[in-house]
Amino acid sequence: MKSLLFFLVAASTIASGAPTVVKEWVFDSPKAVEGWSKKVNHVADVRFEDGALVGTIMDWDPWLTGPKEEFKTNQWHYVEVEMKTDLPGRGELFFTDTDDTQYDGFYSDKHTTFLVNADNEWHTYVIRPYWQFPTILKLRLDFATTHDKELHGKKGFAVRSIRVMDPGYDKLPKSDGNFDFAGKSCGWEANADSTASVSAEGLRVTAPAGKFAGAQVGPINVPLDEIGFWVVAEVSAKGSTRGKLSWLTSVSQGERSRVFDIEDDGRRHWYNIDLSGQRTWAGNLCQLGIGLSGSDGGEFTLHRLYVSDEPGGPASIFIKNAGLPNAINRVGQECDFAMLVTNLGGETARGLKISSVSLPPGAELVPGSMTFASGVNVDPFETLEFSMKIRASRPVKGEFTLVLSSEGGLKFEQTGELEITASLGLPKADYVPEPQPLESDYEVGALYFPGWDNRANGGWQRVYNRCPERKPVLGWYDEGNPECVDWQIKWLVENGMTYLLVDWYWSKGQIGLDHWIKAFKQARYRKYMKWAMMWANHNAPGSHSLEDMKKVAQFWVDNYFNMPEYYTFDGKPVVMMWSVGNMDNDMRGKGGAKALIEAANEVAVAAGYKGIHFSAMKWPEDVVTIPQIQALADKGFESTSIYHYMSHGGKAKDPRRFSFELVAETNKDLWEKWYEVGILPFFTNLSTGWDDRPWNDHLEIYGRTPELFKKICQDAKAFADRTGLKKRILLSPLNEWGEGSYAEPNREYGFGMYEAVREVFCKKPAGGWPLNYGPTDVGLGPYDVQINKSSRKDMRTSWDLEQPSPGWGPMMGIKDYKCENGIIAFTSASFDPALTCSLAHLRSNRFKKLIVRMKVSPHPNGEEDTCQLFWGTSSVPKHNEPMSVSTKYRANGQFQDIVLDFTANSRFTGFLTSFRFDPITRAEAQIEIDSIRLE
Repeated sequence: MKSLLFFLVAASTIASGAPTVVKEWVFDSPKAVEGWSKKVNHVADVRFEDGALVGTIMDWDPWLTGPKEEFKTNQWHYVEVEMKTDLPGRGELFFTDTDDTQYDGFYSDKHTTFLVNADNEWHTYVIRPYWQFPTILKLRLDFATTHDKELHGKKGFAVRSIRVMDPGYDKLPKSDGNFDFAGKSCGWEANADSTASVSAEGLRVTAPAGKFAGAQVGPINVPLDEIGFWVVAEVSAKGSTRGKLSWLTSVSQGERSRVFDIEDDGRRHWYNIDLSGQRTWAGNLCQLGIGLSGSDGGEFTLHRLYVSDEPGGPASIFIKNAGLPNAINRVGQECDFAMLVTNLGGETARGLKISSVSLPPGAELVPGSMTFASGVNVDPFETLEFSMKIRASRPVKGEFTLVLSSEGGLKFEQTGELEITASLGLPKADYVPEPQPLESDYEVGALYFPGWDNRANGGWQRVYNRCPERKPVLGWYDEGNPECVDWQIKWLVENGMTYLLVDWYWSKGQIGLDHWIKAFKQARYRKYMKWAMMWANHNAPGSHSLEDMKKVAQFWVDNYFNMPEYYTFDGKPVVMMWSVGNMDNDMRGKGGAKALIEAANEVAVAAGYKGIHFSAMKWPEDVVTIPQIQALADKGFESTSIYHYMSHGGKAKDPRRFSFELVAETNKDLWEKWYEVGILPFFTNLSTGWDDRPWNDHLEIYGRTPELFKKICQDAKAFADRTGLKKRILLSPLNEWGEGSYAEPNREYGFGMYEAVREVFCKKPAGGWPLNYGPTDVGLGPYDVQINKSSRKDMRTSWDLEQPSPGWGPMMGIKDYKCENGIIAFTSASFDPALTCSLAHLRSNRFKKLIVRMKVSPHPNGEEDTCQLFWGTSSVPKHNEPMSVSTKYRANGQFQDIVLDFTANSRFTGFLTSFRFDPITRAEAQIEIDSIRLE
């Protein structure tokens, strides 16, 4: 009998007692099968046959539920399933400690997946759910799924046994989590894809292409609350630019992980991985793993690794985005050359400077243009932009090499490519030149996120800090500027796109991020472009109501629908909805989303329209089923869409990091499913990728190219030609620069993504395609908002809130904001109002508390209020609940000092870069803030 092991992290490597059976179901008789055959789904003919429970898979969601037989568990228990099947894919084991829920106790966060072999041979699958429940009431076994109706009724399964096993680990003594790999493995072993060897250098781990390179240790017992929130590692690696740290703790259910940037030059580097923002990095560390992210193979050597309460190791310089930061660089210009330099080590890099520069022939350094020429100290986790200017008298393309050096003999080398192209010789323009629209038999548009006036999610600053290579041809633009919008319109229509679905924000009368729409109304060339709203109604619970829906519909009628550029279907203005679920939840027992749609249509009809064409974003994005679409039709939606296709079609080994090639291969499969299901029209969504490192660092789809995107366009054209669906072709977002879904002209791809659209869908004019060029080519721009290129810009630790630079500003949930005479005053517009402040890389250990002098209108019921402070650091910039402190206070309408105590949270560590202050948790409170200070 063959044996396959599939689990979230690798099997433990420390010897233990013999495994024992905790609970088992052996299907060796008809009676033994009964308990698992009573509650089933999408399977048929479940029976006992040849010593096994067998059945036939009839539809896309096949499963068997086990009987209620409660048993005790711990985190080390694992499940053995002996089975065979001829349907490939992923199986799932669901588990629950209750049955008192909508789905019989089963939820998506209570399951573990495993890959199944479809050779119809017997295999034993070992599944490690890492249970955090004291008892389990029942299990559910889900088989691999398929939406191919041709396979329904033709594929099956057989299960001999299901066993819950205890590996017999004895109680482990505490350890300090310190591993020195010189000449020993320290109990670490390679994962199933890798091989490991020990030398004087350390533990070397290798994996072939298509496999994961990784190693792990466990079970261990490291008391994290006593030791700290940093993992310090000395690693040399080749084959990947991303590492992955994974862990299992006594408070986590299953594996948790974090990816981090690494150098793939094969040299030794120190990395400090800050886990203070990870809620599950707490309690006792039971298992720890490290490896290369993705399934590209590669190799690495572990030299040292330890858990600590602070960063460690010597200075370690990481150079990002070295080269020409602008998308367009022409002969005869002084071109910017820059790089972001971060010290990822535990010690200060002293006297760091560019000590040598080698440019390709024809390019030269502009004398006196180099920053930090005499050297600068770079603290741990501090980032500085080193820059200079270069020029060329003729077109240049070639390799550059630069060396940074610091005191103590440390040297850091970087190479890359640069290109300076010939001048286009275009005349200077007073304004954006008139667009030249293209002819096409296809209607192609795109989704658009209006988040780039430096307010949403930290705006351009977070993109610059994390992925500066994404810089648009327009620069770090202010999209509230009508001239920027006219450039966008010009490039869109000259590359075959004629409409935009623009993210729009309304919550109980409060409108956000509407600056692009206001600028579009003032744009000179708006007549060339249609637009409609994609209402991003991911609001707080309770924000939808019939009264509010009538108000918002009247707002649309008065302000948007009467624009000649507003996008319509069959005479109906189009509104796309992000969350049908939120509509249903807020209107539970009151008619759900259907009642809201009917109310909005009544307003539109009363204003003389046929109604509103409501289109629904469907979830999950990569799944289409008849019940899913029929439910939307029943609610009154007239079409469906998704925001972005970011799936791998079940082909990725690491669902958090995979190649765009898989997206390009499988995007068309979604349209085919949509078309097969029918019921409602749909927008044929073309993926523009996903890589959300600036926002969440959750999922990276790497390897996107204009060529792969062009393949998606070609597949979409072929699909449209075959089905006749030549309208409603929709690119995923053009400019989700933080989420990593973008196609607008930028430094990475130039105009390549746009040109792919026109080359596939448009008729080439007799005189050739319109020339794509940037503002600088005609003497216009720049349009950039302010970007902080140094973490030392604002060194304040106290704020008197005087204009013009109070230091703090509104983030969300605030209305009637003003800052006058040293007082910030506003009204809370929701239960979650927030102010934000940028900080100058301040060492957290300098401070014990933050004091806010504040006056708040009393609670109407005389109750206490709560305020909360979140902090971001250079290593964990995103605000999150674990990195916060809160306190209660009684508002009395008078100024009082509110003290937020950092010593109450041991996660107050690292180098502070931002604060978010939530002064209250109720709406319509009058708030005044006189001063804020750190002590």
